[in-house]
Amino acid sequence: ALPICAEWLVRRALAPGTSEATIDPGKAVLSEVAALLTFALASIGSFLAFEWPPLLRKIVLTLLLAIALIASGLLRSWVAFSHRPEQGWGWLLAAGIITILLGLMIAMGWPVNSLW
Repeated sequence: ALPICAEWLVRRALAPGTSEATIDPGKAVLSEVAALLTFALASIGSFLAFEWPPLLRKIVLTLLLAIALIASGLLRSWVAFSHRPEQGWGWLLAAGIITILLGLMIAMGWPVNSLW
């Protein structure tokens, strides 16, 4: 229940006061991403609040890290392609690809890499 409440609060705080026709698409995406990240962080915090075995906690958090890196890399790549006419979009795309690769490296070594 805590993650859902936190997501709801972020959506209320970032909700535009105008109609749907005048909402900037970039701000709408930013609002959705912020709400999703809030839900993810609250979920992780709720998970860590329980006294689960340390090994299980490490395994799950490693998988969540891999998922978060892949999602972040995909979002960075999408933003880079949407800003293609602007200068420096290639650097943002490179950062997105590197982030995706790091997430995939962690995911491919999971759950063994959770032990160190």
